Amino acid sequence: MRLGFVLSRYEKLYEKLDNNKNDVLWAELDKLLRHHGFILQANNSTHKVYVHELLIEQVTIVVKSNKVKLPIYVDKALKAINKVTLD
Repeated sequence: MRLGFVLSRYEKLYEKLDNNKNDVLWAELDKLLRHHGFILQANNSTHKVYVHELLIEQVTIVVKSNKVKLPIYVDKALKAINKVTLD
């Protein structure tokens, strides 16, 4: 039997995205945001806007070919997740 801390699949996904922000599928980031209570408010073809009841600001993700266009969008999303999980 293995003892120790076991990461949930969402914690593993968070670590995966945090360690490689350059090649992120939008579906993975969407899954993580929704797990933490974010709601997709606007779903244009390229711009996805998420809101959360604990945050004033919105989280905007720009998507191209089902991938997050720039690493800065992944970083902003992960920071927003940190804000709502620490409160």
